[in-house]
Amino acid sequence: MHYTEITLNEMQSALAGWEEVTGSSSTHEHVYQKVLRSVPNIVVMVYTSISNSNSVGRRKGQDAIRVCAVNLSSRQGWIKTTRVLRVNGWRANLAKAISSVTFQANKRIERELGREKPVATTKESQYHPCWTKCEDNEYCTEASDLDANKERYRRDTCPHCGSRFTSKNLMEVKRSDEQEIQFWKFRCPSCRSILIVFND
Repeated sequence: MHYTEITLNEMQSALAGWEEVTGSSSTHEHVYQKVLRSVPNIVVMVYTSISNSNSVGRRKGQDAIRVCAVNLSSRQGWIKTTRVLRVNGWRANLAKAISSVTFQANKRIERELGREKPVATTKESQYHPCWTKCEDNEYCTEASDLDANKERYRRDTCPHCGSRFTSKNLMEVKRSDEQEIQFWKFRCPSCRSILIVFND
């Protein structure tokens, strides 16, 4: 893996719709947040490692992008930090980290508020950690991720809206020249998201 320089424009594109936090970072980097739940005031935060002075990522290899969840009301951490290395594929890795932290944060909200269902007020808060947002309205995963724990990683549940999809919603099966399946493409019947399961 090789270090990849990330510009502020690239990060803003990856975090479209997020709010930039100003004047709150002692590390002099651009920081973004997205509200998961207003009460309690839980946000997912991304510390980009992009310097405020020159709008590019700092060059220290160990200085990774950091994703965490915070309770702003109590000024305490809610979900511990996940690090994303600034290497090729950082966008997909950042999306996975955000998905994972968001999923954990909502599970804690659910547990502490005594709710039966996760509280979800944003698109990201509904992601499941085995899915990655590949494009707008498109999610990808590997068959092995879904098979690892069939109760937890359900193959038939949309990561965006939680609706069930079936073989009736199959749009395409891509096969190689050897007739091995490369991926299955579904369309969620509720939110119309594209769901692609790769055969690894």
